[in-house]
Amino acid sequence: MYKKNTVASYYKYQLILFCIVLCLMTFPPTLLFVFALLATGGDMSGLVALLAVISICMLIWLPFVIYYLYQFVYYRRLEPEHVQTVRLVKTDTMFRFVGFDVTVTVDGTQKNVSTKRVFAVGMIGVNRLDDYAGQDAEIGYDGNRDEWIVLRRTGQK
Repeated sequence: MYKKNTVASYYKYQLILFCIVLCLMTFPPTLLFVFALLATGGDMSGLVALLAVISICMLIWLPFVIYYLYQFVYYRRLEPEHVQTVRLVKTDTMFRFVGFDVTVTVDGTQKNVSTKRVFAVGMIGVNRLDDYAGQDAEIGYDGNRDEWIVLRRTGQK
C-alpha cells in the first residue's frame, strides 16, 4: 500500500488550504461577536447575524472541505495495480494542472498514458513539477477510476 503518493499529497494540501479558509472566514465574526457581547454586558442581539454569517461561510466552503477530505482518504487507501518505474519526461497540461505522458507496459503491450494532473508549476504548492520532471518514478493504475498516478520518485536527475 502506498499511503504517500502524489495524489494523496495533493488532496491533503488542498484540504488544509480549504480548512484554513473556512477558519479564517468564521473565526473573525465569532471573535467580533464575543467582544461585542462583553462590551454590551451580555446583549445577545447580534447572535442571529453571527449565525447567518457562519452559516453562509459553511454553505460556501464546507462542500470543498468534504470533497477534498473524501478524495484524500480515497487516495490514501488506494492499492494501485500494474506498478512500474518510468521516466517522467513529457508533461501533459490542462490549464494550470500538470501531469506526465508516459509509456507503460500492461500485460505485455505498451501504451501511452497520462498521469493524474496533480503537479504544481512554480514555487508554491505540493508536488512541484521541477522536483519530478526528468526523474524516474513509480506509477500505478487505479482501476476504479481508470487513471494512472505517480506514486513516488525513485531516481535522480
